[in-house]
Amino acid sequence: MHCAGATKPIANGDGTFTYPNGDCYRGHFVKGQRQGTGEMLYASKRYYKGEWKANIRNGQGHFDWPNGESFDGEFRDDVPNGTGRWTWPNGAHYEGDVLNDKRHGKGVMVEADGWRYEGD
Repeated sequence: MHCAGATKPIANGDGTFTYPNGDCYRGHFVKGQRQGTGEMLYASKRYYKGEWKANIRNGQGHFDWPNGESFDGEFRDDVPNGTGRWTWPNGAHYEGDVLNDKRHGKGVMVEADGWRYEGD
């Protein structure tokens, strides 16, 4: 993602905005807020691509951490909430329910060594 962009949020439409802390958003704006689809490259090297509502992550999205961990699924109130799939760099993965950025409810966890747990 290329991050050269405006230093003032776009009122309406598509564009790129670079924040003073180095974070960069490219996507759709409504009334100066991130809205619709877009992607964010954080100065900390985290990355999000997906849906936004009223300036926060809401809807389907993909999130990468610098350590190689990733999450694909539902976001509500700026964090993973709903259902999704976590993947870790060692090959382990979890697919199932998520509540406030944590595995919660029904799901399947598969460890890197093949160990598998399915349940609550």
